[in-house]
Amino acid sequence: MTLNWRAAPFVRLFPSFALGIGLASFTSFQLSTWTLPALLGLLVLMHRSKLLPNQQWWFGVPLYVFLFCLGYSLYQKQLAHVYPSGLKSREGTEVSAVGKILQAEPGNRFTRIGLRLDALYSTEGSDSCTGGRILLYLPDSTTHFNIGDRLEFRGNIQEIPGPKNPKAFDFAGYMNGQGYYLQAFVKAGEWRHLPRAQVMNMVQSTQQLKAYCLGVLQEHLRTPETYAIGAALITGHREALSPALRSSYANTGAMHVLAVSGLHVGLIYLGLQYLLACLGNWYGNWKWLRVGLLLMGIWGFVYFTGATASVVRAGCMFSFIVIGQALKRYTNIYNTIAASAFCMLLINPRLLLNIGFQLSYLALLGIIFFQPFIYRALYFRSRGLDYCWKLSSVALAAQLTTLPISLFYFHQFPVYFLLSGLIVVPAAMAILSLGISLFILASVPYLGSMLGGLLFLIIKAMNAVIFFLEDLPFSTLTDIWIPLGGILCLFLGISLLAAFLLAPAKKLAYALCCTLLALCMQISWQSWQQYNHREIVVYQVKGQTVIDCISGRNGLRIIDSTTEEKARTWATDNYLSYRGIKQLETVHWQDASSGPDWHFQGGFLQFRDFRLAILGQLPKASTTTLPFDLVLLHDDPDFELSALLAQIPAQQLVWDGSSSYYRARQWRKACQGLGVKGYDVKEQGALVIEL
Repeated sequence: MTLNWRAAPFVRLFPSFALGIGLASFTSFQLSTWTLPALLGLLVLMHRSKLLPNQQWWFGVPLYVFLFCLGYSLYQKQLAHVYPSGLKSREGTEVSAVGKILQAEPGNRFTRIGLRLDALYSTEGSDSCTGGRILLYLPDSTTHFNIGDRLEFRGNIQEIPGPKNPKAFDFAGYMNGQGYYLQAFVKAGEWRHLPRAQVMNMVQSTQQLKAYCLGVLQEHLRTPETYAIGAALITGHREALSPALRSSYANTGAMHVLAVSGLHVGLIYLGLQYLLACLGNWYGNWKWLRVGLLLMGIWGFVYFTGATASVVRAGCMFSFIVIGQALKRYTNIYNTIAASAFCMLLINPRLLLNIGFQLSYLALLGIIFFQPFIYRALYFRSRGLDYCWKLSSVALAAQLTTLPISLFYFHQFPVYFLLSGLIVVPAAMAILSLGISLFILASVPYLGSMLGGLLFLIIKAMNAVIFFLEDLPFSTLTDIWIPLGGILCLFLGISLLAAFLLAPAKKLAYALCCTLLALCMQISWQSWQQYNHREIVVYQVKGQTVIDCISGRNGLRIIDSTTEEKARTWATDNYLSYRGIKQLETVHWQDASSGPDWHFQGGFLQFRDFRLAILGQLPKASTTTLPFDLVLLHDDPDFELSALLAQIPAQQLVWDGSSSYYRARQWRKACQGLGVKGYDVKEQGALVIEL
């Protein structure tokens, strides 16, 4: 297997374009407005020149530079569109604004609204900004909002805060990737819903069609689990998926079937091909009508299912295939993949940083390249075994190329992904076919009920298999934290393996072995660091005090409340996993505990040479003349800091989530006046002290 570079121009052009987008996401340097026109003019001049064969690089180098600058400029232009300077300047002020709803997610207490601003006004009423996006939290979870409705509100806009605890989920980064940098919590009575006029258009027609399909599924899929899986797999509606259901599918390596992707678009394509057979083949007089109807059907399905990265990628690829067949041209699959990615990033360059986009393309490349090699490694005479091995080879190929990025983002590995793949892939094909048939024939007596009952049984059986696999021992390897250098080694190793399969050579085999050795050395170094690491962490948890003393793979946790365990888990679990903590002792801050490296009693901690005091009130008498390295002010103790420092010398004072904002502001001013180091965990995030 070799790649014909002349037949795959987008494979050569895409990397420089993507590199420009990637660099623009990390820097704020602005390119000159004349950069792209100047490079384009140079390319035109080079193209008209009669270059000799050994001078072709004179045209190639400016072309790659142009594509790099194009990607860089497109990202910056889109950033300016979703986060214009006028909106940025209004951060921290109270404004009135009106805009169009882009997304609406109802919750228990709030409805989260993604709004594209049409106009933004200051409190004085002067127009200060147009355009941009903002995230709103409305104290209403009952109102139904449609995409495209308008909303008017008044509130204080703030930057979406980043994570306050180490290794915690970066919600700000997640929303930045969708184009939201500011947020506002709107009070009751400070907003007004402006529904659209009831004029039938494409958006409303699609919403009504989707509502009909979901209603049909809800009628025939009688349990929440079956409805949630059916809605996600068939229509792309994932709001009904519970966290437990998502976790079960993720832990068994079956989450990919719930993302509408190439499998779904391929079945739609085959179905349309069958229905349009009456228009003749690709060489008849009706071929362009056939092409138009196929493209309308494919992109109608893409739009219907929410236009996620995976389904848009599949839509682009099948579009290129349809057009290529109509033009009677050979389509190079790698060129088609690169062209679809190029077109998607041309429209939305921020997709490059989207996890779904990355996983989708890596999985597809793995299936196309590695699956034939894996499949040919074993031969089975039995058709049944051969079919199972073919499905397994697809799963192995996709898992191989997505492994580095999966470990980097999710830090876990589903052990039984091969078993789940043998079940969920055929089941997903049956569910999708039955679901589409049910939408068409739901009103037919007996037949609709029969299709709905069969669909219910298949989804229920698939869920039962997933739950069974999840309950097996060692179903998921968790707490896998590979350093960035290790992730790069994995990608390099996969690339070297691909090169070796194409052209076996000793040098490539040696390079692959050296890469794997470097990966093992990095993992060993990280493990050694974990065993010899000592630190104290004061977390930011709303209304609580949570302190971890980490000593190698063991730790002591000091808390002030045995309730709100969910909040503590959310704030701390990722960091404990990152540090490789295997044993954690939990103690109340007024109790006692002793270990090899620490002694804690009544709010006073000796951790090796580090001394910590947790004070909820002023001590009656000084217990020691030695200074404390850290004093934590718990809750809202009513004493002056000068009186505290007179009794207990402290190098640094800290207050956390148990303290009120009013007291935190007072202590901040007092520390400045006394010349003492003060640290506000609520404001500055978790305090991490390495010993």
